[in-house]
Amino acid sequence: MAEILGPQRLGPLTPLVGEWEGNVGLDVSFRYQDDAIIKTSYYERAWFHPIPTQTNGQQKLEGLKFGFTAWRHGEEAMDPFHDEVG
Repeated sequence: MAEILGPQRLGPLTPLVGEWEGNVGLDVSFRYQDDAIIKTSYYERAWFHPIPTQTNGQQKLEGLKFGFTAWRHGEEAMDPFHDEVG
């Protein structure tokens, strides 16, 4: 079998590679201080970048590293309310 090179080597993860933004997120959560369900709209940014090929015995492993950050609308210049990397 021929070796697949480039981003296509990621198989079904290939379409995720890149940087993505959305402006229509909606967080629905219970807020104890108000004893109520609160709806908060937010702006989000995510990125997915390929990692170098990893060798494990005879296996060659491919993968992505990712990041996701979200800000409440009107608070984009402030610290995000959610931030993760993996």
